[in-house]
Amino acid sequence: MSVLNSLAAAPSTALVPALFIGHGSPMNALENNPFTLAWDAMADNLARLPRPRAILCVSAHWQTPTSTVSVAARPSTIYDFYGFPGVLYMRQYRAMGVPESQQWLQQATTQAIGADAERGLDHGAWVVLSRLFPRADVPVFQLSLGQDLDFDGHYQLAAQLALLRRRGVMVIGSGNMVHNLRSAQEDDLYGTRDQVHGWAQELDQRLLSAIDAQDHLRLRHLPITEPRLFAQGHPTAEHFLPLLYPLAMQDKQDELHYFAKGFAPGSISMTSLLLMPA
Repeated sequence: MSVLNSLAAAPSTALVPALFIGHGSPMNALENNPFTLAWDAMADNLARLPRPRAILCVSAHWQTPTSTVSVAARPSTIYDFYGFPGVLYMRQYRAMGVPESQQWLQQATTQAIGADAERGLDHGAWVVLSRLFPRADVPVFQLSLGQDLDFDGHYQLAAQLALLRRRGVMVIGSGNMVHNLRSAQEDDLYGTRDQVHGWAQELDQRLLSAIDAQDHLRLRHLPITEPRLFAQGHPTAEHFLPLLYPLAMQDKQDELHYFAKGFAPGSISMTSLLLMPA
């Protein structure tokens, strides 16, 4: 059995960084703004580290009935959005895939993981990766958000997959800590796009407080303990769930760094974080 095919056989390494990215608009693949410039600065920092063996991205934009991993050898670029400038639909992210990814995950978790050989990279993955790894020289695979799992279920699955970080795999959660697209659309309509809503600030701060305290139980139970506030910030939960994956893999050696904060527009948090040993 080759090291490529076996996660368990791969040599243990220093912990590879884990990240959560507030990905926002697909236009962040093209635009320079305070958030994408922060991503570019992070790209420079990551380029100084040993190159990851692979990248696992958990994106808000891939949901399936049960947890599924992409195994395409050459994942396509998915344009899962509409109404944007034509130049955006010409962008491609040509990273190799990881056909062995289902084996890797099954060696790390007791949960059954399905495989999808056709799935490409959605914009929650390729938009972010085009800034962090613009050369597309690291293989990439995605894990879907299984709809059969509750918040605790996602967290427990991610905790089991923490082994990946010691086997050279960088884990990136891609979503938004606050994401109310209908509110953002109304702000566009009424010309209040740049006004950050009080409920959005409150939810963002509640989440940051739990993250800073490493109180992951409070974090993942916030939808239950603060249902009204959470529903304002997340009418549906798919942009919140990717946050649980890197945090569930947090190690006592890790230092927490926020490399982007703020809102764009006033109901979408762009907060992004890095977990990396000192």
